Amino acid sequence: MRFKRESVNDGEKVFTQKFSSELDEIESVLSETLYQVKHTTEKGKEDQLIVDPVATNALLQDNLKSQGWELGVNVDTDDYSGGKDIDIYKNKIAGEIQFSHYTSLDSDMNRLERLYEGKLHLKGNRDVEAGVVIVVDSDMPSSNSVSHYGQALTRAAPQSLFVTPTLIYGIAAPEPGEEVVHNTYPSPRSRTLEDSRKINFKQTYPIDQADFDAYTDN
Repeated sequence: MRFKRESVNDGEKVFTQKFSSELDEIESVLSETLYQVKHTTEKGKEDQLIVDPVATNALLQDNLKSQGWELGVNVDTDDYSGGKDIDIYKNKIAGEIQFSHYTSLDSDMNRLERLYEGKLHLKGNRDVEAGVVIVVDSDMPSSNSVSHYGQALTRAAPQSLFVTPTLIYGIAAPEPGEEVVHNTYPSPRSRTLEDSRKINFKQTYPIDQADFDAYTDN
């Protein structure tokens, strides 16, 4: 996948000087992960392909785990109701992969900030010195409610509210004809993968097209 990156609160400087290995791991995983798409069920878009948030999130987390990142590290602060964990963690870097509603993005940004300021704590006394936020870019075909790159930048911009050194990534849209993975599920809200096949991307794909122009790696 291709992506753009924005530094806030000296995030790029902090990563370059202190976390260069982790920076390389994040960007290698993003670059080497194939786009995951599915048909949308939103009214008027039934024949369109959009980013598959479930498969994309799971694949990115699995690929980062293979690089030594911890997944789902719990918040260890009593009476905190703003989310029980962070998605990824390694060597004092806390990260969120957010492909759902913008209110969830707000919660993620708030949690990162409070962890950085020491107002929240992670289990195992893990410190947080920098943050990573991964979202889709605004040109990515997606559900109407999915938070995107511009929104993440807006929420990180007011330094009176957000001072965590952070890198924000926006995953760009696939190009026409680019190799992507098309996923199907038994129902719109299901997280159980039913079928997965490689196709050549085009945003409008008739849902009743039998083979989706699928091809093998052979």
